[in-house]
Amino acid sequence: YYIQDGVLFFNDVLVAYPESKTDREYAVPGGIRYIGEYAFMYNRSLERVTMPDSVIKIGSSAFGGCTALADVQLSANLQVIDSGAFWNCYALENITLPMQLTIPASVRYVGDEAFALSPVLKVHFEGCVDYVGICVITPYGQGGPNIEVFVPSFEYAYVEQLQEKYENSGV
Repeated sequence: YYIQDGVLFFNDVLVAYPESKTDREYAVPGGIRYIGEYAFMYNRSLERVTMPDSVIKIGSSAFGGCTALADVQLSANLQVIDSGAFWNCYALENITLPMQLTIPASVRYVGDEAFALSPVLKVHFEGCVDYVGICVITPYGQGGPNIEVFVPSFEYAYVEQLQEKYENSGV
């Protein structure tokens, strides 16, 4: 373990950003791969967080209760945003996601509305996942742009499953 600017780290994991820390902005240091579970939870001063491209996972409830958090710049290499990562972030106005996501073959689960009302327009699945939730991608804005989903050509059953979920979702 080590502490840098009052923040606790363990190897390449950001473990804890103090609830009492009063900085309005924070840039996660380069080389950090994981934002740990509950890492920023209940910090009420933080308004903006920027992540380097080394970050691949945000743990469960990592930013839960960060009521002043308004802007988050995510890593272009982000692979996992765990459940409740941004619960009760009432001020949240902007989360920057890449326009195209590549879901690696190692991903087995994509939850309901995972990228709903985001700028994501293209999703490329490198393999088959066990579960894809409803309304995973819904564009913001009236009418919205066309959404493209790419799946490996050998995954015909998977494409049919996605189509059926989309048709049954009422979108």
